[in-house]
Amino acid sequence: MPTISKKIEADLTQCMLSMGFTNYEAKIMHTLYQIGSLKADQIAEYASIPLSRVYDGVEGLIRKGFVAVSNSRPRVYSAVPPSEASNAFVEKTKEKFAIELKNIKTLTRQFVEIVQPLFLKNYTQIEPENLITQLNSLEDAERRTIEIIEKAKKEVCIFTHIFNWYEKVKDSLFKVQDRGVRIRILLQSEEDEHTTTIRKELEERGAACKIHLDDSIKTRGTIVDGKILVFVMWVTQEGTLQRKIFKPQFSINPGIVRVFQNNFDYLWENTR
Repeated sequence: MPTISKKIEADLTQCMLSMGFTNYEAKIMHTLYQIGSLKADQIAEYASIPLSRVYDGVEGLIRKGFVAVSNSRPRVYSAVPPSEASNAFVEKTKEKFAIELKNIKTLTRQFVEIVQPLFLKNYTQIEPENLITQLNSLEDAERRTIEIIEKAKKEVCIFTHIFNWYEKVKDSLFKVQDRGVRIRILLQSEEDEHTTTIRKELEERGAACKIHLDDSIKTRGTIVDGKILVFVMWVTQEGTLQRKIFKPQFSINPGIVRVFQNNFDYLWENTR
């Protein structure tokens, strides 16, 4: 039988163990590299591995992209070209880490939401309801907006220039509307095909929708039951169409929410 030097075998095993492979998987791989394509019982013989461990190992290696299996009976297992296997492994690892990172971000947001009020109260002597909470991104703001809409009991008020986030919240809007929640939408831009389509759909579902043209208002947001607020503010650089968007904000402070609600109601009453 062809042989791999002890150093190459040791280096291969150490490398694969560092990459997260098992010792059995490493043994199977250097056996396939030494001999070539093999059946399971042959791998067990050459690698001195119990047959049950061979089946577990080759299944793991197939999933990771390092081993290919024939359609014949009995199955024949072959090593995938190293560069191809490595590239596939990197891509699978990226996908795995992306999912793990997404889960970690979700959990850390929950962690902050759970302990932030306790921290503020006991370490700063500030009651959390007296604060505006800064959100991390527009995506966070949109997630929070959906959450507060779905908790609405009486009314949802939305003010926005270009309602390009309509598709993200419309299912939640119609769900709460079906249980009797009033919906008012104040659009602050010229009516175009996109705005007309949104307005028509909203009105067909029984929501109230008005257009108020006022370019001085650089905000978009959602007020729920006059008690909860998510909003975003921005400025447009003079002489350009570029916008600088400030961090989104969340508040349950009665005074702050009332300022926005009063402004919304004023514009609503004075708009066609």
